[in-house]
Amino acid sequence: MRLLLPLFALIAVTPGASAAPGVEPATLESLRAADARLAAIAYRLTTRNAGLCRDLEPELGLQLHTLAQYQPAARGSARTVFGFAAPVAVELVLPESPAGQAGVRADDALLAIDGAPLDTPAPGDAPASTGVRDALFARLAARAPDRPIRLTLAGAPGRHDISITPIPACRALAEVTFERDSYALESGVIAIAARSIERFDEQGLAVVMAHELGHLILKTQARLAAAGVKGGALVGELGRNARLRKQGELEADELAVALLYNAGYPADLAARFYRGPGKVLDYGLFRDRGTPGRSERIKVSEAAAAAIPPGAARPVVPAILAARDREMR
Repeated sequence: MRLLLPLFALIAVTPGASAAPGVEPATLESLRAADARLAAIAYRLTTRNAGLCRDLEPELGLQLHTLAQYQPAARGSARTVFGFAAPVAVELVLPESPAGQAGVRADDALLAIDGAPLDTPAPGDAPASTGVRDALFARLAARAPDRPIRLTLAGAPGRHDISITPIPACRALAEVTFERDSYALESGVIAIAARSIERFDEQGLAVVMAHELGHLILKTQARLAAAGVKGGALVGELGRNARLRKQGELEADELAVALLYNAGYPADLAARFYRGPGKVLDYGLFRDRGTPGRSERIKVSEAAAAAIPPGAARPVVPAILAARDREMR
């Protein structure tokens, strides 16, 4: 999937990205295929681990995108490929999801939620922004996770309403980042490094995403802040700061094993990943002191897998889950 890096640089919202000179339809469809890979993995992990999460959202199994999130010069191509009969549209639908079963289709335009019009203005030539998309994510995520939702759509059948009963899921929004490493934010964003999407198959990406979901569930960012841990190129690598940051990473590694198992992956998947394709994530001498080495990740992942009895009923609730209520010290 070598097209992926130039693909996102051309059309997605990235820091310092310049206007795209025009985008081929095949390039935009490759973007949709990449997003679908992440969406399918996120759906599997977040719905099957809902019982371990305190922050839940109604999972519909569709992904929205907005015309505004594309670079101005790429918006004409985006309209050609994705339709965009309105500024907000359905980028993709997972077939077996509530939205898929209800009949929502990719490229349907979203006009209203529960009868309330979106009233999203066309972006014109404004710089690319995910602001509208992020606001919609927050609006939907704030709803009761199992409450039916009515979407007013415009598509092949014309304007129509579809009622969907969602599945409770861990609150998370998976997206691509051009940072070197993947990361999770308290807002629920899980940013997966574009290079990881190029390098890894579904199982490898599942390990990466499960680790970041582990950070969200364990409230790593908030607990580090409460402990007074500072970041930065130098301060973050010193003494207690580095030790607690590494602790947070290993906690997420440990929880990720259970998250993967609950989602139907093998319990030993994470350990095998770090031994194999995941070794590229260990930067050796260039690794900062707050990041565990590959051998540490393997050791923790193996121990977590060994703690899951063969054939254990899903979902398993590992002891490390209690860490979210503990101070980091």
